[in-house]
Amino acid sequence: MQKEQDVSRSAKDVLATLPANVIAEFSLPAKTDERGEGPYQIHTVRYDQRVDPVCRKSDLPTGISTQQIISLLNSTANYFGILWESRLVLNIKENSSGYTGKLLIFDSDTLNRALNTIYPEHNLTHAEKRTLYQVICGLSMREAAELDGLSPETKRSQIKSVRAKTGLGRQADIATYTVTRLLMDTETNVSNHNSSHQCIRDYHKDHMPSTVRLHILVGDSGYQHRVLDMGPSGGNPFITLHPQIVPYLRNEDIDVLHKYNLRLIWPLRNGSLAPSDKLLDFNEHSERCLEAIDVASQLTGSNKKIKFLALMSGGFYAINFAYESPHKVDKIVFVGACYKNKTSEKTYDIFRNGMTRITSRSPLLTRVLLSFLGSKLRDKSLLTDFLEGLYKDSEADMKIVQKELSDEGSFNALQKRVVCSERSIAQDFFFMTSPNWNLLEELECELHFLHGAEDPAHSVEDISELAKSRNARLDILENVGQMVYYEHIEAVAKRL
Repeated sequence: MQKEQDVSRSAKDVLATLPANVIAEFSLPAKTDERGEGPYQIHTVRYDQRVDPVCRKSDLPTGISTQQIISLLNSTANYFGILWESRLVLNIKENSSGYTGKLLIFDSDTLNRALNTIYPEHNLTHAEKRTLYQVICGLSMREAAELDGLSPETKRSQIKSVRAKTGLGRQADIATYTVTRLLMDTETNVSNHNSSHQCIRDYHKDHMPSTVRLHILVGDSGYQHRVLDMGPSGGNPFITLHPQIVPYLRNEDIDVLHKYNLRLIWPLRNGSLAPSDKLLDFNEHSERCLEAIDVASQLTGSNKKIKFLALMSGGFYAINFAYESPHKVDKIVFVGACYKNKTSEKTYDIFRNGMTRITSRSPLLTRVLLSFLGSKLRDKSLLTDFLEGLYKDSEADMKIVQKELSDEGSFNALQKRVVCSERSIAQDFFFMTSPNWNLLEELECELHFLHGAEDPAHSVEDISELAKSRNARLDILENVGQMVYYEHIEAVAKRL
């Protein structure tokens, strides 16, 4: 039960930076009038147990009294929900005290229609549906068996059948995925049929300096990898592993590369600026990324070992490549390393920690949430509100965000990078929650850290401790936040 509450809290944390009306769409996408318009008919009853009466009379659905609402609140005090008179009642608490929140009441017809949308080929029996709802409410199989007067073995058999029919392996995944889909707008958010190559070609033509070279390279698996190549062709080459979202590139950035004789070769990961890329599991995604690195390194035209410039989440892939192919790697430069995420009440940390908790529990739910976010961030005003809310606690990063938002060209490019990279972002969140920093002890290559002194998420103290323990070089950049690779490319280039 506690796990389901954690997931519910995490989902709300992820959406915390969106305007209230958008969060409401996530929690209650359907109209709630008696005609049942919208995908589902869901009745919402807001409550406050600190006052009497606990809810407004106008909020009560037909045929339900205030006393019944109080009874439901008592019944869900230790659970996420309850089955009541052929209805599913979920208790969405607004804070840890649990005194305020809202009850979402789904009738049986709504639930049946919802399941047909969520699991179109499920063919669940009545008993299996009831078991699924009991799992959502947070009941153990023993508690569910006692409630229904059945043996625990019968209930375990039913949930086993539910897992097989939904394709979800764990009870926690069944609960979180079903609840999320119940609360979301079920209409298709994105209908983009461009190929991976066409998307990056369009972005390259519209938003990148003309001197950036785009290559389509084929790996041993037969897969075509997209690689950006910039700077002097004879310059000192670094395989650059981008953060979750590919940074905006400007002509002045390319000038810096020529000034310091640097050539950056960026293999793009599956799903990055490629909304139609095949959805891969995490192992397949990692393997394809490592192949892309190997293929991209061939552009250097020499047999020299690889030097990595790993930006934020890109550090995961650099470490894994160096671990699996130590003879191929000479050096890794970590820029804004994602090491030891600190926890605080700042907006950015709330969002990131919510995503971290969800991703570590349910990669499937991560994708659902990011799909919802991506669909909403196609609205320019919402994207602006989202970014300003996300970085408002970091003065250094906020200056960069405001500059990006003030220029129409960079804003349009940013919007496309965000909404067209959903699958890559989802994978990166998973890898950011799967620390592999312990592998550094086994690497033979040179290690170098470049870190912003004002990074709001990863403290200089933690990075310093990590660098010292691995005998690595460390450069702290003053007046720099987490986005070291924006506006600060010269500060990075002169230290390579």
